[in-house]
Amino acid sequence: MVAAASSRVLAFALALCLPGTSFAREESFDAAEVLGAPPAASVELVQTRITAYDQTGYGYQSQAGPKAGPGSETLHVLQAQGEFVIQQGEDLTHRVWVPVDLVTSASADASDRYYAQPDVVSRASAQNVAAEVDYQLGVRAGPETTWTAVAGMHYEENFLSWLYSLEYQRSLADDNATFSLSAQQALDWFDAFRLGGSRAGRTSRSTSSFNVGLSQLLSPSTLVALAYGFTLQRGELSNTWNSVPTVTGERMSEVLPRLRDRHAASVSLLQWLPWQAALELRYRFYRDDWEVTAHSFEARLRQRLFGRLVLGAGYRHHTQTGVFCFTTRTLLVSSYRTADSDLGPLDADSLGGSAEVSLPTRRHGTLFLTFGYDTYFRTDELRVSVATWASGLRF
Repeated sequence: MVAAASSRVLAFALALCLPGTSFAREESFDAAEVLGAPPAASVELVQTRITAYDQTGYGYQSQAGPKAGPGSETLHVLQAQGEFVIQQGEDLTHRVWVPVDLVTSASADASDRYYAQPDVVSRASAQNVAAEVDYQLGVRAGPETTWTAVAGMHYEENFLSWLYSLEYQRSLADDNATFSLSAQQALDWFDAFRLGGSRAGRTSRSTSSFNVGLSQLLSPSTLVALAYGFTLQRGELSNTWNSVPTVTGERMSEVLPRLRDRHAASVSLLQWLPWQAALELRYRFYRDDWEVTAHSFEARLRQRLFGRLVLGAGYRHHTQTGVFCFTTRTLLVSSYRTADSDLGPLDADSLGGSAEVSLPTRRHGTLFLTFGYDTYFRTDELRVSVATWASGLRF
């Protein structure tokens, strides 16, 4: 996706914070000449992460409130993750990522509030367990070429999703530039619900993404990255339980077009600072055929202290127009309609910080402990707080 180039920028930022890092190409001995042939397989990373997500606010798509809205958008998520990276020889890298979500959602649980008894839709809409497993294989096809393939599956009550992607990456200009090209395909298969909460069979959506990225080292301390992505979505693009208040005081089901073209472009600048810090600045432009135009500005700073402590801080501002069919009081004859607060016009800001401590061990690589906290708030009064704790070993 468009974020692929940004992820490489962030990896570069982390490298900038490591003492003694040099980005000029230098002559060096081959590792095999010094250490001997590499083992058949070695563990590079073992990590666990716990994330708590807390959302409050109100939206007109929710029926957890007055019939005319807005209703509660309260949502609580506790996510546990496990990640493993294994290096096989010099050319193969395996990554396995397994997140498990425990969800409590007042908004979804109240989807049938006015037209049937509570929880007709699903007991699990009040408390739901979602799990996913992703497998990534990186293949070094040559000194300058890498292929990365990903296959993943997501499961929760009433919802299944499959994801596949393939990325080609090539180093250029004596390793001072990187070009990437990727494609991603996701298929979602889930239950559809009528307004009263009864099931209306199964439905599906397809999401196809194509992305291109280019990063260029401008100097030993400056990197710039450009990226563009196109996404085509087809099928049922609503979650099927959202509703829209009408001008008569009733509610109707949300109806969205079954096709959506999305475009996004971004530019990132990452600068090494001489006091063991790295600064990243990023701008992203978004436009789709539902008449949404969005601009996002982001700044992140990482500072190394005492050799083993890295502090991070970040700020992001996002502004967008609403989709053409957004309304909080729909006409009964409307072909398309939504009251989803995520699809309306809004401005949003997020602030966050993190701290990571690295502790070398004699036998088990480097132990790292990370804590992060982010707060997100926007003009429609939605508020989100995210706290995360990670620990693991790098070998």
